[in-house]
Formats: sequence, structure tokens, C-alpha cells
Amino acid sequence: MVKDFDFAGVYITPFVAYYLVAFGVFLVLRLILARAGVERALWRPELAETGVFLAILAVVAHSL
Repeated sequence: MVKDFDFAGVYITPFVAYYLVAFGVFLVLRLILARAGVERALWRPELAETGVFLAILAVVAHSL
């Protein structure tokens, strides 16, 4: 299990690191999907993006 990170005397939960990794992956994936035109086929693109981000976050949190 990953311990808390000490950043300048402030303890940061590992979830913050998971979030940042997932956000980076999400931004790259979002760019790829936008260039492919997937957004036009979705009814609610924001809802789909939220679901994709949460799925990526779950995979990252489970694998690390």
C-alpha cells in the first residue's frame, strides 16, 4: 500500500497522484477522440467524458 507523500511538510494522500495520472491520460484520450469526431455521435458528451475519466481513475487507482 502506498503511504502519504510528504510535500514541504504537508502530507498528501496518494489519491491526488492517482487523480493527476488519470487526468493526464484523460487529456490525451480526449484529444484523440475529439479528432476522430466521437463527440458528434454522443447524446451528452460531458456525461460520457465524466464516465471515461472515472473509469480511467479506477484503473489507475487499482493498478498502483
